[in-house]
Amino acid sequence: MRQSDGAVRAAEWRRCGPQGGGYQGDSIVYPVHYMLLRSDTSRSSPPIFSHTNAGGPGAGGLDTVLAVDLDADGADEVFYLERIYGTGAIFESCALAVFGGKVRCWAGPDLVPPAGTLRPGEQLLKGWIPVSGSPGTEGGPGRLRLSPGGSLWYFTPVYREGDANCCPSAGASLWLKARPRAVRFETGLVLRTREDSAGAILATDTLHR
Repeated sequence: MRQSDGAVRAAEWRRCGPQGGGYQGDSIVYPVHYMLLRSDTSRSSPPIFSHTNAGGPGAGGLDTVLAVDLDADGADEVFYLERIYGTGAIFESCALAVFGGKVRCWAGPDLVPPAGTLRPGEQLLKGWIPVSGSPGTEGGPGRLRLSPGGSLWYFTPVYREGDANCCPSAGASLWLKARPRAVRFETGLVLRTREDSAGAILATDTLHR
């Protein structure tokens, strides 16, 4: 892939061990992930960036690694998504690029809903889950498909006070659109969906543009 500083590089994602967590005897063994961005396209070239969960594979691991021209400027970024294991639905994303002579992640988006988004007695308990598309068209983690210049969406379920982490009962979710710009994601459209007991979307309201 050609990056923003003009260099052509290779990125690698290596997964060692089981596909997901699996038992070996009485213990659960988790895969160890390695993501490398090399200085050029040779497999022997030194990495200029690396990321791994080798220090604690049971805590989290890479869910997605994509090479994509996020802002449609002719240069590719490495977009990777790390899932923190557990019921919190916590994902950490990075759009990796080389700019200013340094390898770093894009800034944003700001995953804080505008004031007035939640109604009295409501709260958010889970993290924001990244998906490819808007409500009803989304492809979730592990199935992300990002196109040049396309937006990334995040959603999170709405809870009533007193709900257990497993079981949001408000029958609603918040959706946030993250628009790619040069070296950052800007927070854009915010939607609220109303859902039935099976999770099917019944209505969508625009809260913020």
